[in-house]
Amino acid sequence: MTTAIINTDMNIGPFKIPGNGQNMILNNYAERNKLIVEEIIPEPFMSNMLATTQWTHKKKNLKKLYYAQFISCHSNKRELKNL
Repeated sequence: MTTAIINTDMNIGPFKIPGNGQNMILNNYAERNKLIVEEIIPEPFMSNMLATTQWTHKKKNLKKLYYAQFISCHSNKRELKNL
């Protein structure tokens, strides 16, 4: 099982946070909470229901996911539950 952080395009959401900034924020959060991040997933702009994350989950059996800009997720709750 793998713990991953997901970074998205910097132009999504109310703040403009580049990918390396998102990684820095999430790695700092992980360090403060004694979490071990094993994977960084760059989710592309206009991703179809987090397709890259779903593909990575099938290959690596993701256990926990952390997002810097969760607002980029779609609002379809049924499909988000399948992640």
